[in-house]
Amino acid sequence: MFTGQYQIAKLTALELRAQLPLTTTDDYLPMLDFLEMFIAVPLHVMVRFGRWYDILAEPLPAVAGSDDNRFSATLAVQRYARAVGLAALGRVGEAEAEAEAFELAKARVPESRKHLIYNTYADVLGVAQSMLQGEIACESAAACVSPCSPCLLAQSARAAQTARAMSARPSGCCGRRSLATPRSATRSRVSKPA
Repeated sequence: MFTGQYQIAKLTALELRAQLPLTTTDDYLPMLDFLEMFIAVPLHVMVRFGRWYDILAEPLPAVAGSDDNRFSATLAVQRYARAVGLAALGRVGEAEAEAEAFELAKARVPESRKHLIYNTYADVLGVAQSMLQGEIACESAAACVSPCSPCLLAQSARAAQTARAMSARPSGCCGRRSLATPRSATRSRVSKPA
């Protein structure tokens, strides 16, 4: 994921999730506090690479809307990813509704649920909550009719983030010149007539 290679990161995340014993969750319920974090890794990959439509196409876990808390952290992460994706697509109203669903899902995550060894999911989702609020505020600022200083600052931050994301792409990705590739390197050389 840190090398900017989406396909490799996504395949690795899916392989990791496939290794989990999720078919008999009742047998592994005591381990779920540690194992659940690996279920949401593909969502983290999609957020990292800005695959908003892929995130929105992912089906919600079967526990969505039920009293089952087995995969509540996964549901919260997916709600977060969906809200960020909707905000990034400029669908602020839908993002705000998804952010409310995130809050409800976040409240259902057991305190015992861990993200890695040292962090609880409550702490990690608290960071996600702040990021989500920032994304929605940033997109709301982009829709501002008469930009004030905070709006202009938010738009500038979004433009810088987009430029960083584009420069992380390998040259030739999607058939387009990467921002990291100097324009002069992509021009064909034309010799002057003698």
